[in-house]
Amino acid sequence: MNTLRDVIVPSLASEQDRVANDLYIRIAHSSAPHYQTSEPGLLKLRCHDAVAAFRSALENDVSAFSRFIRFIAVERMGAGYQLREIQLVLNELEELMWKLCVTHVEDKDELIHALSVISGIAGQAKDELARVYVEQTGALAALGRSHQPEVDLLFDGT
Repeated sequence: MNTLRDVIVPSLASEQDRVANDLYIRIAHSSAPHYQTSEPGLLKLRCHDAVAAFRSALENDVSAFSRFIRFIAVERMGAGYQLREIQLVLNELEELMWKLCVTHVEDKDELIHALSVISGIAGQAKDELARVYVEQTGALAALGRSHQPEVDLLFDGT
């Protein structure tokens, strides 16, 4: 049995709306200023898109979530979002996916494998976020605008 294909992907497919809603609740009630002031419908849509991209990474396109994170990171940083606000989405979604695995996978070794895959997908996305962060802060410096790196926030909540 392939736990990811046979258990996790179908579980996420059937619970995708719930996972997206849980992500929305966590983000909307966080201390992240841009998410607190976002229009609820737009934020819910963005959460649904994040879960859908993660599901695509699990199903057949491991880089789908990283591409999604690159897109939103460039867009959000350009709109003034803080690094920690984007990290929040990654961390909360990774935790929700871990909980989904724990709920649906009974075998210890299969669970460890599933959690490793989840963390691998999230880790690849965090690598992509780091690339965007370096690119964006370098771009700001080239324009003569100062930007204080939020390096201490890279590990906030981990």
